[in-house]
Amino acid sequence: MDPTDSWARPIIGSYKRADRSTQSAACAVLRIPHIVPPETEEDQLSIRTFAFPSAAGLPVWVEEAFERQYFPASLVPPGTDFAIRIAGDSMEPAIADGSYVFVHAQPELQNGQVGVFMLHGDEAVCKRYYLSKGAVRLVSDNPRYQPILIQRESDGFRVVGRVLSSTAQK
Repeated sequence: MDPTDSWARPIIGSYKRADRSTQSAACAVLRIPHIVPPETEEDQLSIRTFAFPSAAGLPVWVEEAFERQYFPASLVPPGTDFAIRIAGDSMEPAIADGSYVFVHAQPELQNGQVGVFMLHGDEAVCKRYYLSKGAVRLVSDNPRYQPILIQRESDGFRVVGRVLSSTAQK
């Protein structure tokens, strides 16, 4: 088969635009090896990344410092405003200790969404959000951790944004 054949061009184009997992699945169906080329600079996105981690367990002090890091473009979801590293296991199994979460900055969340929150004005946590009658419960996915209960208008509480995905999910 000559890849320049007109019938093959749309197939090859779709394959090139697909993410790596889709490419791998297509190769498995066709029973051909899936060879992943090394990441190139073009395949990397520069994302604003907070230099200090967000706690997935107990809150950790966060400085306003940030840096830029490169992540494979295939990992960064559309709408990402920044990334932050997670310290702790309270969001496991969904978000692993040491992974980065990609966050869309927004001031409100819907119940059950995972977000990054500021407490006491200077502590960042990553939890699942629940609002009821002005009170907020920040809940860990790991059942070993108790929810953090706060009054929405107190404790220096602020929704930073919604977690879109993470770099390492179990």
